[in-house]
Amino acid sequence: FKSGVVRLCHTGISVYVSLKDGHLIVFSRTAVGDWDTRDPAEIITNLPGSIVTSMAVVESDVWCACRDRLLVITKGGTFVKKSIVVGSDPMAKVSYIACIGVCVYVAMESGGVLHCYHAYSHECLFSIDTMASVAQMLTGCDTIIRQHKINCLRITALESFRGLIWAGTSAGVILTMQNLPTITKSTTAREVTETPQPQASYNGHTGPVRFITATERLKRIGKAGGGPDTKSQDTLSRHSTSDLPPSASSSVQNTPLHGGGGGGVGRA
Repeated sequence: FKSGVVRLCHTGISVYVSLKDGHLIVFSRTAVGDWDTRDPAEIITNLPGSIVTSMAVVESDVWCACRDRLLVITKGGTFVKKSIVVGSDPMAKVSYIACIGVCVYVAMESGGVLHCYHAYSHECLFSIDTMASVAQMLTGCDTIIRQHKINCLRITALESFRGLIWAGTSAGVILTMQNLPTITKSTTAREVTETPQPQASYNGHTGPVRFITATERLKRIGKAGGGPDTKSQDTLSRHSTSDLPPSASSSVQNTPLHGGGGGGVGRA
């Protein structure tokens, strides 16, 4: 590459690469299943010089964040089939994308609001304001520091994991979006009557949350042959536990890991 890599998105049949010079390219497999690394295709975003800041696989598409827009590309495809403008401020920028089912959660570069878009209708279903939950967690802080963090609040990390949305903030507070509404392929914004309320985690940072990554903590009990095993094995993995042999009794604990200013790496 002539420019640095900003983001990667792997779909199984292709790899999308966002570059610092604003180019978005895609590598695909050859007829025999090998990766064609010599001749990647370039995707025309019609936003020259604008960097794709985030990407996510959503159902059969790849969603890309570029400037104030969400660009929808068919998985494995090389053209933008839909461009969605987020908000009314053309100077605003989409910074993060995370998805659960047919819901695409979007965070802007400034502000503490999450927007939820429908993967098929591309309609904004609802928005979640995190300010009240963050302010409540900062009640014990010095008044000036608390006010400054609230005034400068923005989403700095976003991750989806096992039916939950995790959001890290510039205030160091980590939030989970629980009790999310049930959204189907035909759900409209008019049918969503309740907006989820973010819940703050007591584990956080004094500075901005830099990342949140989803993990599974697997504790196996028993041997594959059925005999007792007094030792337990703990592993951390981003992979699904569905590949475990059925004869192995297992329990899985969801463990998001996060890192940020003034606290290193921790578990939420």
